[in-house]
Amino acid sequence: MTALRVGTWNINGLSPNKNELELLIYNNQLDIVLVSEAHCTAKSKINIKGCNTYVTNHPDGTGHAGTAVVIRKSIKHQVLPEFKTNHIQATTIAVETRCGQLNLSAVYCPPRHTISATNFTDYFATLGKKFVAGGDWNAKNTYWGSRLTTTRGRQLKLSLQENNLNAISSAEPTYWPADPNKRPDLLDFFIVKGLSRHYLKAESCLDGNSDHTPVFLTISTIIIHFDKPEHLYNNHTDWEGFKDYIEENIDLKVSLKTPDEIDKATQYITNLIQNACWFNTPIPTKNFQLAGNIPLEVKYKILEKRRLRRIWHQTRHRRDKTAFNKAINELKILIDSVNNATIQNNLENLTATKSTDYSLWKFTKALVRPQQFKCPIRKMTGWARTSLEKANMFAQHLANIFTSNESSNVEFENEVESTLQQDLQLSTPPRPVTVQELKAVINQLQNKKAPGFDLITKEIITQLPRKALVFLVTLFNGVLRVQYFPRL
Repeated sequence: MTALRVGTWNINGLSPNKNELELLIYNNQLDIVLVSEAHCTAKSKINIKGCNTYVTNHPDGTGHAGTAVVIRKSIKHQVLPEFKTNHIQATTIAVETRCGQLNLSAVYCPPRHTISATNFTDYFATLGKKFVAGGDWNAKNTYWGSRLTTTRGRQLKLSLQENNLNAISSAEPTYWPADPNKRPDLLDFFIVKGLSRHYLKAESCLDGNSDHTPVFLTISTIIIHFDKPEHLYNNHTDWEGFKDYIEENIDLKVSLKTPDEIDKATQYITNLIQNACWFNTPIPTKNFQLAGNIPLEVKYKILEKRRLRRIWHQTRHRRDKTAFNKAINELKILIDSVNNATIQNNLENLTATKSTDYSLWKFTKALVRPQQFKCPIRKMTGWARTSLEKANMFAQHLANIFTSNESSNVEFENEVESTLQQDLQLSTPPRPVTVQELKAVINQLQNKKAPGFDLITKEIITQLPRKALVFLVTLFNGVLRVQYFPRL
């Protein structure tokens, strides 16, 4: 199994929403679903096509709270002892992956109980060295992307820090209350141990009729690469070639007498700068050959281990097996010592000074960085959830804001308008822009600022040759003369 798709969902009753859960599994190609608030009893019978279902009921035996795990029958697994208290209910299973056993647990924490960090730690202690626990924790903390921090959220974060655990969330609201006076927030997320964040990706789903939205977690043995923002240049850009390209292709003989000509000139210089960047920026190649970074002594020990393993495969003698095991242990100890020495050397070289580009702050900045909360938007009839709904809300809001104010004194405005149209006004026309002024403004721009949709940053503008600056000055003066701002 190279990838595992796990979902968590507060379904608010497993029996009445069984068919919807089946659609969720097959439409999103889920392997395992961790269900919160299953609302099952000892008499409940849940049959989901192609899946096995394991349920943990509330300790009082009534049909409220509780959890369940739904897993495809094709996945080899086993059921682990359930965790059942008044304040935490959890159903746990174990599956086999290429990296060994992985425990997955569906958890639900009712909101009315007071849960301490010790209670959370007792639950985590039952899950082993490598696990994924997902569900409705009813705990808010800005560390995993909630809007605010509550007392239970502080206790859960304290338990995470004590047990060296990570919280993985979509950073988007998962609880959408029906009461319009309540604000959506993030309550459903995953807590993992023994898995690197590079192999995990969490995302929200807007399916389902519950007041909680499902959250999916992709666990992969192949690192999941997140989309990086696009750039027109990188560290290998040939800036001399960039300047030569513009010098050879730019045309300074351009007419700027009408608004249409100004729009065309703006589009022309923008496309020219972009093409110059793309033409002189090589695409970086990914090199996954890390053998050159392995110390020579580790290479020799690997060769020794392979030689002893080959001998043991041929003889199957106990003494050869002992020598092979000894080589394995020595290799593990050697690799650990080399890794520790490398980490120690890197930590010793970290400083907070400019000489190392403030490496200490860059190294520690990402260690405790909380998830950024993505605020929902309230509509007239509920909440905007999808990106399209949010975009429409922004468009409607901006359309209402940027409208001309109704005149309360028409005669005065007509007088002002007629005065402005008269010749020989007291204010002189704007002074033309010069190349020196443009250079001064460029030097005042700040580095590492987010560009617009054209992706042109200050680093690119500072590399423009003189011909390009002359073209820009001519364009700016044309804008002032025609009194028209281009629409790019």
